[in-house]
Amino acid sequence: AAQAGHCGALELLLDRGASVDITDKTGHTALHLAASAGHCPAIELLLDRGVCVDITDRIGRTALHLAAQTGHSSAIELLLDRGASIDATDKKAVQHYIMLL
Repeated sequence: AAQAGHCGALELLLDRGASVDITDKTGHTALHLAASAGHCPAIELLLDRGVCVDITDRIGRTALHLAAQTGHSSAIELLLDRGASIDATDKKAVQHYIMLL
């Protein structure tokens, strides 16, 4: 739901007890998926529900890394406004892809 930007479905799942911290096999959370797809309303909903803005996947990438990598400037701005660390590095010591934008 987060990756597709279906906020109604996402909200229903969260209201019914779905964990905001559950991950897929790569360690991506709903926040990672929403950020990589640039779905700002889903990002806001997840952050409002208590997701850590700097939660990392298996290789240390944050939602900000993924939003920057996929070129979603609105998602980047939202994540930064909500306190995302601009200095985070992944396990390969790669900083955010913001310099590419």
